[in-house]
Amino acid sequence: MSDIEKIVFTSITTIIGGSFVFVFGQLLLKRLIDPCTELRKEISKVRFTLSYFAPVINTPISRTPESSEEAAKALRENSANLFAFAELVPKSKFLRRLSFAALPEMENVIEAAKNLRTLSTFLHETGEKASNSLELIFKITTKIERLLLIDSEIET
Repeated sequence: MSDIEKIVFTSITTIIGGSFVFVFGQLLLKRLIDPCTELRKEISKVRFTLSYFAPVINTPISRTPESSEEAAKALRENSANLFAFAELVPKSKFLRRLSFAALPEMENVIEAAKNLRTLSTFLHETGEKASNSLELIFKITTKIERLLLIDSEIET
């Protein structure tokens, strides 16, 4: 093989190898890393919603029809997004381990999404009925945080 043939062969091999690495990297990014990142972002939004609307969720006396509707809508939106993003994350345990993300199990994500919807139904209660639901609301909120691996005890 002449020097020119070696140079051409090396160039073609490098281009093909580089293209393969690029395509593989893009597949890995789009099919594994991006969905895991989006799910983590949505879990972060759940944490924000539970924190931001804590007075409405945990204190019935502070509820107004407007604030209750806004909080319930945010909880339902978080629930729907968790369901949607759970579908994007690879189901394979091997692929999930490759993601290097601290993701909760998909069964827990689905369960948390259901609990968010349940929690949203309590926010329109007022008076005695709302006071009687506070213990259940606390249990549901705690369960959501546990299922999604949310640390509710962050020091400030």
